[in-house]
Amino acid sequence: MLKKNVSTSRKLADLETDAARLLWTWLLPHLDVAGRFSGEPDVVKGSVVPRLKHMTVEMVDIYLEELDEAGLIRIYTVDGERYLELCRFEDFQNLRTDHEAESKIPKPPKNKEDSNSGSSPGVLREFSGHLEDKDKDKDEDKDKPEDAGSDIILTQLLIELMLLNNPESAIIKKLTPKRKAEWVRSCRLLREADSRTPEQIEAVIRFSQDDDFWKSNILCMPKLREKWDQLWMKAKNPGRWGESRVSQIGKSDKKADAEYWAERLAKEKELRASGLDEAAIRAGMVEWSQESYDRRKAKEAL
Repeated sequence: MLKKNVSTSRKLADLETDAARLLWTWLLPHLDVAGRFSGEPDVVKGSVVPRLKHMTVEMVDIYLEELDEAGLIRIYTVDGERYLELCRFEDFQNLRTDHEAESKIPKPPKNKEDSNSGSSPGVLREFSGHLEDKDKDKDEDKDKPEDAGSDIILTQLLIELMLLNNPESAIIKKLTPKRKAEWVRSCRLLREADSRTPEQIEAVIRFSQDDDFWKSNILCMPKLREKWDQLWMKAKNPGRWGESRVSQIGKSDKKADAEYWAERLAKEKELRASGLDEAAIRAGMVEWSQESYDRRKAKEAL
């Protein structure tokens, strides 16, 4: 039974939206005896608010992040699976533990940083995807796997392609450093746990954001990993230009790729030096990315 003190909760009152408060309240009956539930937005959508059409999977993801940032729930990852736990669960529920089955959901890691992405500290920064290294992280960087940088680059590629499809994407606008770090971790798991190469991941990312159906369904890296098998099979089929994304693997010019990322970072540095706000920087980078892509396609056609 829900306790009355829910009405006087300062954290609930301080939430930005009534929708987040509603989701938190409706989530309570679905929690197990330890106050845990799946943290996957599509699972929460299907179980907690299945009839609220306006509350899409994307919006549920944003509200879960808002609840996590407010300290009302804790989102964590164990063995690649995303879960949530209500903070101070016993303060809001009258529990009869003798009548409830034990929780089958793993406990959150003791170290909170371990519950997020395991991404490299000091590498992934604020929203625009700006990459930088801090001196204090240099010793830690020595032990990073060689492909760790590719996870960040591939995550940024997905972000930029999503913005090309929808410059006003609510998901990207609300993408916090913590959530972004989960995207990087999902990319790392694709490589390390699922044995996918960076070239394969890039091909599937580009396919997912070019396909009319998938670009409205693949809106985060964890979802791309979840739907990998379906995406991979679809990506094998010839695209609108008569060649599948998969068939292009291994044909990329490594020198050209290196030049692209050097130009990209230089462009971002230029925009930041001009004193623009983050929204203007994002818009400028999206425009530059599209122009760069068009130039590369035109050069390949010669």
